[in-house]
Amino acid sequence: EVLNELGLHNDPKFKLAMALEKIALEDPYFIEPDLLQRLSIPMLLITHDAADVRAFGQQTLYLQDGRLVEPPAGLTEIVHE
Repeated sequence: EVLNELGLHNDPKFKLAMALEKIALEDPYFIEPDLLQRLSIPMLLITHDAADVRAFGQQTLYLQDGRLVEPPAGLTEIVHE
């Protein structure tokens, strides 16, 4: 809808980007949890989503009121499915 509103729905670059995104979202190579490990890409992820922590976190720090604190129960165990 946004591309239609901006008149960019037929832009070749957006079409290519959307096609590549579709491939990446369906290809197991890109959606497996250990992709970052396989590629040896360091990542700093800042999130408020516990599911992101569980999916991507190898080492996590928890901030509360600008201070590092113990993570709440349920965020201490990282489970990669």
